[in-house]
Amino acid sequence: MNKRDAMNEALKLYRQTSSSIPVDLSAIAASLNIQIMYPDLEDSVSGMLVFKDGQAIIGVNANHARTRQRFTIAHEIGHFILHGGAGTIFIDERRIQFRNEMSSSGTSLQEIHANAFAAALLMPDPEIDARARTMVENQIEADVAIWQLAEVFEVSEEAIKRRLADKGYDVE
Repeated sequence: MNKRDAMNEALKLYRQTSSSIPVDLSAIAASLNIQIMYPDLEDSVSGMLVFKDGQAIIGVNANHARTRQRFTIAHEIGHFILHGGAGTIFIDERRIQFRNEMSSSGTSLQEIHANAFAAALLMPDPEIDARARTMVENQIEADVAIWQLAEVFEVSEEAIKRRLADKGYDVE
């Protein structure tokens, strides 16, 4: 498993379950028989995926911004698809995004893959490419394009910047 594999799995799920932007994560979760709950969690905890009595449950921090919640749900769906299994619990805390000794651990690779999956699910390649191309052709300034794309995909501006940069678009 690598990031590209994780992203391909996200695109496959998107094509099987959704054709709308913004992606309807509730519908995708329902199609996978995953329940979504919004408990009050510590600020450092974004969400978790728990398997209880055969039921997958995603817990999303009720206190986080909606765009953060959407990324968390997509991230936890990524864990479900890529790493799922009964008896497993994934708890995701906000971490500084730089390479450190944890990056080489299996858990860190799982987080990297779940993040790549979430980005590709929320901002699928065909949709992001079509919209970014249109904005380039119309010579829309980068900061305006980033804001508009973040609104369309219902993600944070930081998420859209990273996705565009990963795809080779100039975001500065």
